[in-house]
Amino acid sequence: IGTTTPASKLSIQNTGTGNSFLVEDQANDTSPFVITANGRVGVGTNAPFADNKMQIVDETSNFAHYALAVYLTGDSTVANSRYGGVDAYVTTKSGNATNFQYLFGVGAGVSHDGTGVLQIGQGTYSYVENSSSGTITNATAYDAYVYNDTAASTITNFRYFASSDLSNAGTITNTYGLYLGDLTSGTQTNAPYAIYSSDAGAKSYFAGNVGIGTTSPAQKLQVFGDIRVGTTGSNGCIENYGGGVIGGTCSSDAALKTDVIALAESKRSFLDGLTALTPVTYHWNETAADLYTKDKNMDNIGFIAQDVEAQFPELVSVNKDGYRQVNFTALPFYIIEALKELWTKVQGHDEKIIKLEEENKNLKERLETVEDKLNIIPPAPSPSVSPPPVEESSTPAAPSTNESITPTPAAVETLPVEPVSDVTQPSEPTSPTTTSEPSFTLVPGASQ
Repeated sequence: IGTTTPASKLSIQNTGTGNSFLVEDQANDTSPFVITANGRVGVGTNAPFADNKMQIVDETSNFAHYALAVYLTGDSTVANSRYGGVDAYVTTKSGNATNFQYLFGVGAGVSHDGTGVLQIGQGTYSYVENSSSGTITNATAYDAYVYNDTAASTITNFRYFASSDLSNAGTITNTYGLYLGDLTSGTQTNAPYAIYSSDAGAKSYFAGNVGIGTTSPAQKLQVFGDIRVGTTGSNGCIENYGGGVIGGTCSSDAALKTDVIALAESKRSFLDGLTALTPVTYHWNETAADLYTKDKNMDNIGFIAQDVEAQFPELVSVNKDGYRQVNFTALPFYIIEALKELWTKVQGHDEKIIKLEEENKNLKERLETVEDKLNIIPPAPSPSVSPPPVEESSTPAAPSTNESITPTPAAVETLPVEPVSDVTQPSEPTSPTTTSEPSFTLVPGASQ
């Protein structure tokens, strides 16, 4: 058509500006099948866009409708055959130094321009179905490859999956960057993995809070349940930002440390500092609940940061909101130093007690020696039982030797006193020739 030398069974040569091929199903059809003079294909339109080699425009009210449906049945007897419904390959021209903004193999999008309810909008839909008794070794609904083939090639950011920033001027109830449905359906040999990364050297980054077992994490990581760390036995370590120990079995080898200084060299009393602290029970207030999602109804026990700061200022820091926080991990080491101080004091008291016991023993031995020389019988120990009561008698009891007896004048007899004039008084006392025994004063009523 338009040529006298056709190159195929049907050859159309169009040297004008009209369509080369047109199929209409009605007069003045605005949605025909056309091939334009410049080789563009329009399905459902008589004017395909100039930047599209093929454009499909369709409008229908059918329940299930596809603008383009590809059905391919594989029936090859050749091993390792490959079949594909749609294969798209896009490349830039070799040696072309022009900058490009986008280059993609398949692009799909959904736009809801009506005012009704769209139950599900999916830009890309893909599935794998095993509908008979065969075996699929690896069923992948979506697979992606990225190649950087030569040493001179450069890829700045390599992404298997990427989502552009969300543009939202309306209302979105729930937003999921990645949503995985039920994976535990039916019989499975091994429990499924929701997310599995086989690269041990790859990192995972989350800018927001991460919740495990909870949909409302209050911190960068919140676990609703127990946590287990370690690789074998009793090892496993939890560290702070600087690599310091929070808990567990952690590296502490001297070969890994420098500038080691004993706490005791700080020349202060850890015992006095710790005994000055007062443990308290408390509840979090409204501010703590609003800023840090604290539970206001839970009973807590701990210290007041200002009290700790007064004794150990190095254990207290200020967070980004201006509130004090305590390094509770360091307190056990301070307690150890306090116990050492207390033990030193106990040892000093033990030495004093031993010295006093030795002095008491020596004094007791000296006293026993003196008593032996003086022939003094030590007083008998006091009886452990009370003496029997004294029976009352009609005879008046003799007055106690401890009582003072004052005789009446009638009972005193006056005796004549003879003067002594022939007694010679010595001018000086004569010194005894022998050592006199010490005198003892007997106290009436005392044990002898």
